Amino acid sequence: MINKSARIIMILLIILSCIEIKIVAADNIPVIYISYIDPDIGFYKITDITTHNPAKYVSGTLTINQGDTVEWENDADKQFTMTVVSDQKLFPDVSLVSIGDNFSYTFNQAEVYTFYIKERHTARQTIIVLPVNGYNTPVPTAIITSAPVATPAPTYNPSTTARIANNGSSNETNGKTNSLSFSLTGIMSIIVGISSIFITYRIGRDKK
Repeated sequence: MINKSARIIMILLIILSCIEIKIVAADNIPVIYISYIDPDIGFYKITDITTHNPAKYVSGTLTINQGDTVEWENDADKQFTMTVVSDQKLFPDVSLVSIGDNFSYTFNQAEVYTFYIKERHTARQTIIVLPVNGYNTPVPTAIITSAPVATPAPTYNPSTTARIANNGSSNETNGKTNSLSFSLTGIMSIIVGISSIFITYRIGRDKK
């Protein structure tokens, strides 16, 4: 039979375990954030509507956990279309046309994401998603791409150049030789022709 002291210890252990379970569950509760968009200021304000704690939003950067949701809302003073664009293509470009138009996205992948407004390209936002225990989604690792290897320039080969130059010289010499040979042949032909005419003339004269 369990004595009174043992019973008290068991009750305390049960109470402590219940408190620990509640604390762990509270830490893992997904949070919903509203990111208000203004045509002049951009992503200017974020509100935590789940825990009502101040959002970690500094210099356009929001830090959240896996499983948290961000809702973007058109908060313009007048009718103005703002299109939210995800650099990582998490979703197709979403246009918030009227005041109060909104859409949301749940971040299940631990990573760094960036967004901008198409109509105001300089208005940018960064969302850092931290990993949470219990999620099976792997945390992406950085991929390092090695720099391309430069192709070495062809080396100068003097022998090749000299060979080409020599070939050119040989061709030039052969051309001059052929030209000279052609000239001598032509002169000889003229001399032979003149001689033939002269001889024919003398023979005809002697016959008279």
